[in-house]
Amino acid sequence: MSDTIAHISCWIDENRENCIDFLQQLIAIPSPSYEEKQVAEFLKSKMTEFGFSTVKADALGDAMGVIKGRGGGRSFLLNGHIDHVPVGEMVDPYSGKLMDGAEFGDIGEVIYGRAACDMKAAVAAMVLAGRALVEQGIKLKGDLHIAAVALRGNKPVVVLPFTAGKPTQTGKVERSRTGPSTECPGVLAVDLAGK
Repeated sequence: MSDTIAHISCWIDENRENCIDFLQQLIAIPSPSYEEKQVAEFLKSKMTEFGFSTVKADALGDAMGVIKGRGGGRSFLLNGHIDHVPVGEMVDPYSGKLMDGAEFGDIGEVIYGRAACDMKAAVAAMVLAGRALVEQGIKLKGDLHIAAVALRGNKPVVVLPFTAGKPTQTGKVERSRTGPSTECPGVLAVDLAGK
């Protein structure tokens, strides 16, 4: 195991309770589609607190942050959505309580709440990965861009202006039990002019 991975692993172990608390705070904020602004502001505040180089939240309910790299490498964008489906008849949807995962077909403890797995846990992991890099003093070669976006269908429209085409690689952190998959093998940029 490399020293970098060992440092990150230690950070995760030492900050387990803080990570759980961060996710529980995120789950406690309702963010149905078109109502993501409060979550975006929360994430903006946390990314600022965690030492991200650049942080912003826009009027659409997106939160974006950058951790500057040392240069000479490719930049990477991690992308996840912060909206969720209606709570329906879900009991205590914003509790974020710890529960036995067996009730849901999982092994071990799980955090319960609307959007816990789709996809606030993944968004929390993106932001906490950035925090770990900053706190451990680990500088990537390229910049790390974090985009927590509203309205999952608008991701490409919202993310591209913020990143200005800088990231050369992108990862979407949608939960899956099937492993990594290629979701978008390329991008076509089109400029339209009108009268």
